[in-house]
Amino acid sequence: RLPVDAEGVPIHVGDVMEWPDCSTAEVVGIGDGTFFYVEEDEYAAEWTAASDKIHHHAPTVEDVLREFALACEDAGNAGPEVERIVAEYAAKLRLAEEDE
Repeated sequence: RLPVDAEGVPIHVGDVMEWPDCSTAEVVGIGDGTFFYVEEDEYAAEWTAASDKIHHHAPTVEDVLREFALACEDAGNAGPEVERIVAEYAAKLRLAEEDE
């Protein structure tokens, strides 16, 4: 049986998994309710429980805009904080455009 993530999706070698803190790692092996991964600049595999991780998906434009709207709302929709948020999300959209 393949281990499953927090959403019940089976995990396979080669999948990219996401931790609750949004860090990610590629699966290099699987076990009973666990998966193995290698940290950047490391040589030994680490293991972790699969049940609190999810499959990582690159954010969509909708995801970025939703996050943007919530950030603006939290900032009160006006002033220098919103200008900072606009610049931050414009940069994210430019990066996404470069990946295409």
